[in-house]
Amino acid sequence: MRLAALLLVLSVNAFAEEPGLMGVSRDIKCAQGTVKQIHIGAGNYDSGNGISVMLTSTGTRWWAVHGERNLNDPTGYALLNMLSLSKLTGQQVSLLDESGGGCNYFTGVVLTNMY
Repeated sequence: MRLAALLLVLSVNAFAEEPGLMGVSRDIKCAQGTVKQIHIGAGNYDSGNGISVMLTSTGTRWWAVHGERNLNDPTGYALLNMLSLSKLTGQQVSLLDESGGGCNYFTGVVLTNMY
């Protein structure tokens, strides 16, 4: 019984994180603010499936979603829903670039608890 409990305690840390990640994130926060405008398919980006947003905190800059996360991709509608929620409620979002690409586009959205 003691051996089983000891093995359980020791295995918790072994399975707590994915191998190789060790809690280090490459996510870069590109911007934070409330969504002011949303464009779908502007300039025929990604064959009309592209999503771009303008935040209240970044002036007139348009932030584009990465081409692999648009409306023709599995995560596209989830991103659009989070961005739309910010637009409708005034809740702020953080735009993240998890590719380390210097925020040329964003790949993730975090809905904050700030208004």
